[in-house]
Amino acid sequence: MKIASASNYNAGITDTKAMKNGSSASGEDISFMEQIGSFKSQLYKKVMNNDTEVKITIGNQEFSEKEWDDLMERVDKNIEEAKEALEDKKEKILEEAKEAHEDKKE
Repeated sequence: MKIASASNYNAGITDTKAMKNGSSASGEDISFMEQIGSFKSQLYKKVMNNDTEVKITIGNQEFSEKEWDDLMERVDKNIEEAKEALEDKKEKILEEAKEAHEDKKE
């Protein structure tokens, strides 16, 4: 178990007070309106670049429909490759067993 030092605790209190006052720990004043303005400009850029896909949160990750489809294609491909590898291995084992059985007959 890690115990926080007094200086880390005091730094956390300072950061919390600074956030409540609308400024960062470095002393910069960040007002709520500036944050909204920043969000609006980012949103405007996304809309202008047609980059406004809806993202769905799954676990601790977010996926757009395109990202999800790409992920599912890779998963499906890996599953098919694993099935083929298992089928090949099964055929090889059956052939070896058949050859061993024929050798015993002779």
